[in-house]
Amino acid sequence: MRDRGRTVADVAGALEATPDEVERWADDLGVPGTDRLPTVADCLGTDVAAVRRLVLRSKMRQVQRASRGDDSPTRAAS
Repeated sequence: MRDRGRTVADVAGALEATPDEVERWADDLGVPGTDRLPTVADCLGTDVAAVRRLVLRSKMRQVQRASRGDDSPTRAAS
């Protein structure tokens, strides 16, 4: 988001989400629902398939953290 000059509030507004939801997604603590993927893809300037890959990667990070017993978020590269 920072690389594109957007704030969490900007992105949340564009996605019709709360800033807390966007922060959770950015920290790999949650993922957007499948109904939001087209909007997320549009916001990111990509296609839904790319967003699905990002969601999968986020879920994999969640599993890795859980298996290590580490509940701290890891900030994804912007």
